[in-house]
Amino acid sequence: MVFFVIAMGFFYALPNLYGEDPALQISGTHGVELDQKTVDSIKNTLQSKNIEGKYEFANSQLLIRFANTDEQLSARQIVSSSLSENYVVALNLAPATPEWMRNIGMHPLKLGLDLRGGVHFLMEVDMEEAMKKMRAQLTNDFRTELRNHDIRLSSVKAEYDYVLVEFKDAMETTEIIPVFPVIVGVVASAVVGIFAIKLLQVIINKNLFKYFGIYCTALGFIVCIIGAVEVFVK
Repeated sequence: MVFFVIAMGFFYALPNLYGEDPALQISGTHGVELDQKTVDSIKNTLQSKNIEGKYEFANSQLLIRFANTDEQLSARQIVSSSLSENYVVALNLAPATPEWMRNIGMHPLKLGLDLRGGVHFLMEVDMEEAMKKMRAQLTNDFRTELRNHDIRLSSVKAEYDYVLVEFKDAMETTEIIPVFPVIVGVVASAVVGIFAIKLLQVIINKNLFKYFGIYCTALGFIVCIIGAVEVFVK
């Protein structure tokens, strides 16, 4: 019996010997489902760029396996540019376990982030769209804040890289923001910013990050204790 259990353990550990394939995982979003027509279009697009892969389409998700990471990264750029925003194209590492093993429930051990060496995030930002949304938000904030102070506006609109505020009366502009608080805020921000930069330079030049780590650990410990005491008192 012991020999049988050990043999079965070795047998089901075999998928770990096959490693992983660089892959792309493609799925729909915003209620859009990936269909066979889109899969065929993706396949034709990659083949036209001389990029070959193994295609696995199931449950409205497409998994494409590649021979190396260079083809994986090139394929991701090509597929992302050919599809609309209604699809998610994600880099993946797919187990290279043979299909017959997967069919009988044999899968490799899934390693956690600590055993994989951590995780790497790559974030792409559409700066034009981000700036457009920021200008729209600033427009709404200006309009709301000025109306809360009973300041009459003619219009508030975003123009290129700035927000244009037009008043009905020139006297209204003197009532927007008191001068003294603005000056105090600018000076305080400048002093604190310069102090923070100088402190960071000292920490880097004198290699004091370990003491900074000890400080952060101690501070976190104190905060946890205070939080626990507050919960206990309540």
